[in-house]
Amino acid sequence: MKLDIQGSLYIDTGEIKTVHPQDLQEEILGDIVYEVIRVIDGKLIFGKEHLDRLSHSLQLFGIQDTPWQKDLANHLCLAPDVFGIDSQNLKIVCAHLHENQPRWLIYPVV
Repeated sequence: MKLDIQGSLYIDTGEIKTVHPQDLQEEILGDIVYEVIRVIDGKLIFGKEHLDRLSHSLQLFGIQDTPWQKDLANHLCLAPDVFGIDSQNLKIVCAHLHENQPRWLIYPVV
């Protein structure tokens, strides 16, 4: 899966990063779980429901509630302000699911 980041910033496992052209060429391989959440007026629409669905999908890979999932949820709540978006979609991608510390990304998409 190639990253389809729209904008100049993204969050990579809790770290806010600037998008570089090579980031858009990176291919994330292996098992991936993702969710897309709509932001309207700077607020997540059905944010809890999306996070519940993401958690359920992760459980299918044997991943129960973990500290990194809480960290992801906290960053997601801050994401509209971090990215300065009012009405757009945010994508959450969880990858490297079988490692001790899976990688997760949050970024704006069309």
